[in-house]
Amino acid sequence: MTAMLWERRKFFRIPISGKALLQHGEHLDGLYRLHDLSMGGCMLTDGPVCKLGDRVALTLRVDGEEELALPAKVVRHERVAASERDGVRVGLRFTDHDPLFEDRIQDLVMRSIEREHQIEILVVHANPERVTALFDSMRGVGQKLVVARTAREAILQLERAGERMRMAIVAPVVGSSRARDIVKLISLRFPHVNCVTLSRGGAARVVRAIRNANRVDSPESNTAKESSAWSLSRLRKVIRKHELTLVTTTA
Repeated sequence: MTAMLWERRKFFRIPISGKALLQHGEHLDGLYRLHDLSMGGCMLTDGPVCKLGDRVALTLRVDGEEELALPAKVVRHERVAASERDGVRVGLRFTDHDPLFEDRIQDLVMRSIEREHQIEILVVHANPERVTALFDSMRGVGQKLVVARTAREAILQLERAGERMRMAIVAPVVGSSRARDIVKLISLRFPHVNCVTLSRGGAARVVRAIRNANRVDSPESNTAKESSAWSLSRLRKVIRKHELTLVTTTA
């Protein structure tokens, strides 16, 4: 059995700085300021009026990122008070739900958060001393780890960290709790957290995946500690690339 990556597609929104271009066919509707972004849509401000129900071509431009073009539908439109500088607010819902597209949006969201905060990864393991190689490999690629020995400690750590904590790695059994039960609890209370549930040998597989990726990047390097810091989105991609099973939940 491989380790298992659980991802929630709940549409929590994050503030984000960027621009957005709307287009109807060959007609350009205008340039807007990107106010917030989620897996399901975005909010735009500082642009011209749109009609509810319109289907548009959207191009997102975020600093430091490649342009992202996608189809969307106008689901909200309102004028704000004259004293507010935004003027018009336009809510869009993305209409393309291809998994590859969703991955690009999630990567964009994660990288935007990482630029603003020091992201943390929670490791839920009753005996963390047994997986020190996992800790060393992940810290070697710039990840900040927080350990919880029980399910209760895990919840307290998640409440403390808030939006900073974006991933939880859960051992198969933690005390009297099973990994599946802990993941379900995290899914309900902290939908922004991606969870990796480790099967037996799963920690060693993650370590090998990180080391193999580092050898590709730097053939002369023999250890993860010699590599540069990774983004969380890159860590996710490396885990998925090494044949871990992806499960999407809506809990």
